Amino acid sequence: PPTPAPIPPTPAPIPGSCLDLKLELKTDSYGYETSWQLKEKNGVVLEKNRISYSSNTEYTEHLGCRPIGDNEYERYEFTINDSYGDGICCAYGAGSYKLTANEKILKKGGAFSSSESFKFPVDPKTIPNFKLELRTDFWGYESSWTIKDANGSQLYSGSGYSSSTTYLVDIMLPLDKCYTFTMKDSYGDGIYYGYYKVYWKGDQVMYVPGNFGYESGGTFGNCQNAYMVPIVPGDVALRDPPLGGNGKNKGKGNDNNGKSNKGNNKYGNKFENGK
Repeated sequence: PPTPAPIPPTPAPIPGSCLDLKLELKTDSYGYETSWQLKEKNGVVLEKNRISYSSNTEYTEHLGCRPIGDNEYERYEFTINDSYGDGICCAYGAGSYKLTANEKILKKGGAFSSSESFKFPVDPKTIPNFKLELRTDFWGYESSWTIKDANGSQLYSGSGYSSSTTYLVDIMLPLDKCYTFTMKDSYGDGIYYGYYKVYWKGDQVMYVPGNFGYESGGTFGNCQNAYMVPIVPGDVALRDPPLGGNGKNKGKGNDNNGKSNKGNNKYGNKFENGK
């Protein structure tokens, strides 16, 4: 009888594993401002963009299969940059990015200022349970916020925001405490053309758009009597959206010869294509 074929040997186990990284990038109307890099925690740059990106274009970049050990966290750091400082969404085009590892999403976004960085893999024990989504109005620098504990001690704060920009803030807080979140507006008309949302353990616990006066907020967490501060619209002169030379933001546009230029007028207005 014929000799049976030998059973192939079991392959030797491969030590550790790897993260097959892929970046999906959609540029905004100023694609050449966008760059990115991937580095290890020792600071060595492993990969970065090798071309200057075109505007309003989709790209797929393969960043390699990067080795990772069991229970090894924050070995890599990805950073995306915008040289002008207004991110890739949403004032001048709907740009976005998504980084995946083995087809699972690690991070996605597009609304940032000069840069956005994050480290991975993330230790599941440290996944943030507090999230703030802030959409600033035409006067972003007027907005600020704080998180305080039950004793009134300030734990976290934020300020100095750009205008007409969406910000996402993730924080890990102890679950057994009660916290107070306060959003403030120095002018007194709230975030008149924007909003803020607060999430706790994945659930939306606050959503406040428009005119809330000088401050708004409430408590969240392990509180006996959670509450929201009653919204009292500010008794101030309400402002129209800035147009032309009446704005408050930095701008982009074209000169009379059709060449791209950027800068601030004395009001710091935002404009596009000379408008």
